[in-house]
Amino acid sequence: MDINELPAEIFAFIFKHVVISERQSSFCVEFSGTATVDTRSLIAISHVCSRWRDIALSLPFLWSRVDTTDEYKLEVFQERSRGKPLSLVVNAVYVRLNPVHRCRNFLVACSSRLRRLDLALGEGTYHSVDELLRFEAPALECLVVSHRHIWYGEPSFSDIPRQINRLRALAFTPLASWIPRTPLPALTHIYLSFTPSVLHLGNHTLVSLLFGTPALEHLHLSHLPSTYSVASLWNIGIPLVQLKSLSLTDRSELSSAMNVTAGLDIPKTVLIRLDCYAANSAADTVLPPLPYLHSVDGPTRLDVGSGFQTLHFLAEGVQAPAGVWVQAYHGALGYYDGGTLRRNWDHLLNSFATTYSFSNVLQSRFYVGSDSSKGFTDLLRYLPRLAELDLLLYLNSDALKYGGAAVDALTRICRALSDESRGLCPHLHTLRVQIISATPTSPAYIGDLKRMLRARTSCGHPIRSLAVQVIDVASIDKSELEKRRSTTVKRRSGPGDAEPGASTHSDYDLSTVYAHHLASLVDEFQFYAPQDRPFPPRTSEQWRVPGSEDYWSLPERDRPVSTFPWVY
Repeated sequence: MDINELPAEIFAFIFKHVVISERQSSFCVEFSGTATVDTRSLIAISHVCSRWRDIALSLPFLWSRVDTTDEYKLEVFQERSRGKPLSLVVNAVYVRLNPVHRCRNFLVACSSRLRRLDLALGEGTYHSVDELLRFEAPALECLVVSHRHIWYGEPSFSDIPRQINRLRALAFTPLASWIPRTPLPALTHIYLSFTPSVLHLGNHTLVSLLFGTPALEHLHLSHLPSTYSVASLWNIGIPLVQLKSLSLTDRSELSSAMNVTAGLDIPKTVLIRLDCYAANSAADTVLPPLPYLHSVDGPTRLDVGSGFQTLHFLAEGVQAPAGVWVQAYHGALGYYDGGTLRRNWDHLLNSFATTYSFSNVLQSRFYVGSDSSKGFTDLLRYLPRLAELDLLLYLNSDALKYGGAAVDALTRICRALSDESRGLCPHLHTLRVQIISATPTSPAYIGDLKRMLRARTSCGHPIRSLAVQVIDVASIDKSELEKRRSTTVKRRSGPGDAEPGASTHSDYDLSTVYAHHLASLVDEFQFYAPQDRPFPPRTSEQWRVPGSEDYWSLPERDRPVSTFPWVY
């Protein structure tokens, strides 16, 4: 069959798919001042032949999203969309070339059909954003204001645009001097980013906004400043009963993030993601009540890590679409002050353990760097049903200076698991250990594991399955870890080296030694070669919350990507 013999409905389906895919890049929360809507494929389609052109012109939806860069093109798209809901990108080029009243008159002229408005004003200074929006917008469902002008003072509520009861999505990058007045009964999506240099930014405006959005499903606050930790929001109880995801990201200040979270009354099924900057306030941070971590359907898996100035905490369930994911970055000061870093992380780990319930946790993974280990042994006391434990020990500092730290971490945890009087983790039957060390052939590791296995067997809580991997710190790219990036083991090349992926004679010798001492103490023993990858990074797909990006795609810095560096 000749392609031109296909029914018009097939062409219409293909055209819609092409146009929707091309538009995706223009649905975002942060624009440059030259932002445009990519319409190249649509223009090309309409110039192939008269039949294709007629089909394209018969589909108003194809012409319903456009920018203001070219006024002739803008008029053509408005005409061809034939009264259908309009999606418009107003960029900085347009507002700078036209007086405010002309820009506003243009928006007024199309306001009755304006469904989405992106003010993509970019980096430059433009003082009249609020004046542009002095019109009625009864059809408006999505408003995005991307504008890098720095506002000083407290944001105020404004009646601009007017009649926006249908508004479902609101984004400010960053927060401007005003926000739409509540109530906004249909609002389901909020994205607000903050500028650190904004002065006198109190929290009552945010509280008022959230009280006026009862249908809110996705709340995302980016770069939340420390000012939100000054006045306590505890026990305010902002009712967000429809909320599905709560994200505070891009180095939001940790104590502020906890304070805002404490002010919310949310369901236990909410996915909570905090990607924060801890500064020196970590030791003073008080954790808020989180329904999921207090429920009988709480997490069954707990991953906790500490290393390279970063704390990683991930609590998830197997079935329920709920979880808590905290990433806290300490900063350069904490990196050079190892004592402060250890105290802060140990405090947070202890707070997590004593504030929340982990009685359902069956699987856990500990990533232990040289800046912490005590907090992990304390945490074991609160995992009564733990059955499987992955223990990853690695160095986050100069190996010669801190080489004993990994030994210390292993020793601490093995002693804790061996202590009959404490009776930690009585159901633990599977242990997998990865050790990254400057002295991979040290017998100290074998001794710690051997004593622990014998002690647990003698007190009636034996480890049934043990797996071990030992990696020479010289075989990993530490520069990647220092940038808080995960890395893999790279075998050094040289004369006589084995092919990539093959085990060397030294690997075999080490495997034999470990098996000789440990295999007889468990039912199942496995020794992984350094190049094996038994411990892949794990963050489930549920953190890309369905529906959370229906109106925009997030900037890279706000996406649910783990910044915790591990070796796999």
